[in-house]
Amino acid sequence: ILCEEFDYRTFRGRIVSIELSNGVVGSPKVAIELPFHMSYPYLFEYEGEIYCVPETREAREIALYRAEEFPYRWTKVSILVNKFAGVDGTVFQYEGNLWLASIYAGSSEREKLFLWYARDLLGPWKPHACNPVKTDISSARPAGTPFISNSCLYRPAQDCSKIYGGQVVLNRILTLTPTEFKEEKVAVVKPFPNGPYPDGLHTVSAVG
Repeated sequence: ILCEEFDYRTFRGRIVSIELSNGVVGSPKVAIELPFHMSYPYLFEYEGEIYCVPETREAREIALYRAEEFPYRWTKVSILVNKFAGVDGTVFQYEGNLWLASIYAGSSEREKLFLWYARDLLGPWKPHACNPVKTDISSARPAGTPFISNSCLYRPAQDCSKIYGGQVVLNRILTLTPTEFKEEKVAVVKPFPNGPYPDGLHTVSAVG
């Protein structure tokens, strides 16, 4: 598992790897660390390679890293979107295009969804004609890996209406083209009320 490890002394996060083996949880080991805050290590496979899009809002860019030696050695290969303080950047494929979803770090960072699209992973990435394509604090902010089920595309999103990362909403994509976007909420994934973390559920993600 790749995840954010947050240091409350410096208020800075870094990306660490945690190995699960026969029910045993290993100690976190540094995977990617930069001189600014990092979080949301979004992983995906593309043409036989493993990539990561970590959140690097302080650098004002959405950058792409390729695993040279997974999970501990990574190379920055491209800036997908420059001069944009992106939060929770999420890459996925749909109907012939690669898509990138993100919100913008600002006063309304949990409300406005932005999209870009490209034919190739290295770009060029073009902004959606209707950016921001959605404004909704309860279902805009990305929350993990979009997936196909029964020929429909679903996009997990954070519901931040009551608390940051309070629960995950599953949105079904109805229309997604370079000029149109429409989705509808179809389900909610709530945190376990009697579990160790009852206050929120931030991400639902998988690779493969």
